Amino acid sequence: MGAGTDVAKEASDMIILDNNFKIIVRAVEQGRVIFDNLRKVVTYLLADSFTEIILIGGAIIVGLPLPVLAGQI
Repeated sequence: MGAGTDVAKEASDMIILDNNFKIIVRAVEQGRVIFDNLRKVVTYLLADSFTEIILIGGAIIVGLPLPVLAGQI
């Protein structure tokens, strides 16, 4: 358990204490799930903001008053 030289332990980013590599696989899987969920959230937020930008930009280009005020956003 946790076998290795002190130099190797200090140089490493991660130390396996119970010599079980399944923990690393599970951590990588969870990291990928978290990354995928973050990508979904960013995509949703950008899509939502894009519609507001198009709406306000179109009103400015045509010369109409702003359809959505800052307080409403």
